[in-house]
Amino acid sequence: MGRIKTKMIKRLTKKLMKSHSDSFSEDFGKNKALTAKWTTKSSPKIRNIIAGYVTRLKKKGYQEGQALPRAPPQQKYSDRGDMYGSSDRQGRRGGSGRSRNQR
Repeated sequence: MGRIKTKMIKRLTKKLMKSHSDSFSEDFGKNKALTAKWTTKSSPKIRNIIAGYVTRLKKKGYQEGQALPRAPPQQKYSDRGDMYGSSDRQGRRGGSGRSRNQR
C-alpha cells in the first residue's frame, strides 16, 4: 500500500500543474528544481513530495483539466455481511455475554 498524499500536497500540485504543466516532465530532478523555483514558503521535504507527485502524475499521463486520481470507495463494515462471524454471537461460552464476575 502506498503513502497517502495530504490535501495540501494535492492542492499545491494541482495548482502547479495548472499553471506550469508544459514545463514539468517525467524526470524527478528537473521537477524538483522547478518546484523549488515556484514554491517559496514550503520546506525541502514538502517540495520533494510535490516533485515526486508531479513526476508520478506525468508518468501516468495526467493532462491539464483532468481530475486528480482518487482511491476507490472503501467497503463499509455493515456491507461486509458475515465476514467476521454472525452478529448474534455471545462469546465462546454462550450465555449473556457478561464476564464471570458480573453473573
